[in-house]
Amino acid sequence: MWSPWPNGKTIAAYPVPKDAPPALLGTAHDDRTAPLTFAKEIQAGWEKTGVPVTWVDVTTGGHGAFELGAGSAGNWVDDQLLPWLAKNHWWAAAP
Repeated sequence: MWSPWPNGKTIAAYPVPKDAPPALLGTAHDDRTAPLTFAKEIQAGWEKTGVPVTWVDVTTGGHGAFELGAGSAGNWVDDQLLPWLAKNHWWAAAP
């Protein structure tokens, strides 16, 4: 989940089931659309349920911090996404 926003709801509207897959959660501290506090509540929900969650954050970049080729998160695909997918056995680099 990159830059999750509450869409006018509270965190109670987004329960984490015990059989949820691991989560990769990323946000920018200056995102005004998807507040850091909401992303941290999502992280806490995953942790409370015992489902693995990996947290990635950047200081600046706003809601577009993780846009491909334009965001401030740098090369997050190679640096965070692909290693996380490989760790969860959902991706393997070509030989």
